[in-house]
Parts: sequence; C-alpha cells; structure tokens
Amino acid sequence: MLAIFYGTDRDKVNDAAAKRLGAFLKTNKEAEVFALGDENFSESELERLIGSVGLFTGAHAVIVPYLLAHEEYGETLADHLASLAESENLFILKEGKLLVANKKLVEKHANESKEFTEKEKVEKKPFQIFDLANSLGMRDKKNLWLGYQKALSEGVAPEEVHSILMWQMKTMLQVLAGATDDIKPYVLGKAKTYLTKYSPTEAKDLSFKLISLYHDSHRWRVDFGKGLEKLILSL
Repeated sequence: MLAIFYGTDRDKVNDAAAKRLGAFLKTNKEAEVFALGDENFSESELERLIGSVGLFTGAHAVIVPYLLAHEEYGETLADHLASLAESENLFILKEGKLLVANKKLVEKHANESKEFTEKEKVEKKPFQIFDLANSLGMRDKKNLWLGYQKALSEGVAPEEVHSILMWQMKTMLQVLAGATDDIKPYVLGKAKTYLTKYSPTEAKDLSFKLISLYHDSHRWRVDFGKGLEKLILSL
C-alpha cells in the first residue's frame, strides 16, 4: 500500500500523513512503525521492508520523508514505487513540491495521494526529524524535548518520532554487539560517539523502555504521546 502526501504546505502534509498512520494503527494495533530517511536508507533495507511481514504483528507501516527529490536515493525510491503499492505493508511518503516526472509516477502508482499547496507563501524547509536521533544519542534532553515539541507542532505523529529514536538505539546496540557490517560509516562513527554518553546497561535499558512504551500504548495502558515525552524527560 502506498500513500503519498506532498506539496508546499508542510503542515498539511505532516497532518495528512499522521492521520493516515493513525487510521492504519487503529486496525493494525500490533503493527510496527519504521522510518526510512537519508540517515538509514538503502535499497536492501527498502526491499526488506517491502517484503517482510511480522509473524505476530502482521503488516507494518513505513514513513519515508522527503526522499523522492534526494540526489542519491531519489531514483532508487522512484524505481520501487510500484512494489511499494503492491506491498502488504503501508508506505507513507511525505514530499515537498514534486517535479513533473515524479508527479506522474505518483499518479500512476500511489494507492492514495494528495497535494497540499500553500498559496502566496514560501515553501517551508522540511523538519529534520533525524536531528532527534542526534539529540537522543548525545543525551541532550533539552534539545530532544524541544525537537519533540517542534515535531508535534508540525503535525508529525508520535509514532514517527518513536520510530526514529528506536532506530537510533537499535544502531547503537548493533555497535555494542560488533554487528557493524551493514551500518554506513557516517552513521557508525556517530553511534560510537553516542555510546560514550551511555553505559551498555543504560543503552539496553533505554531500548527496552522504548519497545515497552510502543506495546503498552497499543494495549491502551498509556497515552503514546505523553509516555514518549515522559521517557524523553527521564534521560
């Protein structure tokens, strides 16, 4: 399944993506949410997410922010749009103003798409959601909390923020375990720096708390947004 929301009105793009994700999670309560951005994009990871379905969780959702126009990854993503549309999993693409060629691809392959145009205003710079991963890694509670509030104010779903933080902790734990073959050198270098801010026990504990929060929220034990904020403030 492929849903693409694009255009110059970033707030409405984020809001539409959050609503689509929320609707999906209402009917897929145990579904996992992944984020695939320029920090962790690869063709192999994209293809894994297209084809994989959880044994107990079923279909999952993947948020892909602003990559169709990416100099390095845009062509690869465009080449896989048909596969995204045919996948059992939900792929939500958020984009700015599309080039004519990409707009035609969207119209051809997307199961759902909508353009949001902001009249007589300069297009806003996309919110850099992966900056939250950096704040988490550096154990910068203040900037992580401020970034989380900024994300929410721009319509980004708490589940999307959580997926970014979960990816960062997963990467750090991979480095701890020595499983670094599939990690990009730039990401690997940052993860090693981040691990100077956490003991191995603290890194594992934080990862466990993030996982527990996700499952508890989908079992109605805790409000996801408030639970994530509380976790951020506990760093």
